[in-house]
Amino acid sequence: MNQRRYQQNNQQNNSQNGNSGNRSQYQYRAPSRKEQLERDLQYLEKDLVSLDAQIDALGQKGMLLEAAKNTHMQGIPGAIAQVALSTLGVKYLPPVARTWYFKYQQFLRSEEALRQHAVTLHYKREAIATQIEHIEIQIEMLQFAP
Repeated sequence: MNQRRYQQNNQQNNSQNGNSGNRSQYQYRAPSRKEQLERDLQYLEKDLVSLDAQIDALGQKGMLLEAAKNTHMQGIPGAIAQVALSTLGVKYLPPVARTWYFKYQQFLRSEEALRQHAVTLHYKREAIATQIEHIEIQIEMLQFAP
């Protein structure tokens, strides 16, 4: 019942506005090839900016990791002195040396993960830059098309 009233009101409004029941005032126009390429170009440029921000953040993480690793490496002499004093005749690392060594291994794993992530981001950036160049060439070619 309510749906029928809605349809009747809609038809009355359309006939009052001079529009027929199934026609809309605005016709859909498919975007031209150039418009579509320009839209794709905008999306890719946004992706490139986002990727550059990720690369910058990764660089900051790398610098912080390097600083933490350098601080940790400065603790070697103290750990070595304790190891030298306590390991005469001991076949395993004492707790202070094990802790230092495990933390050092953790730094190495983190550095490797950052390196791999940086390589991945680099290749993504190169791919997007290549796509942008390709689209820009296509847009330029469309300007000369009849």
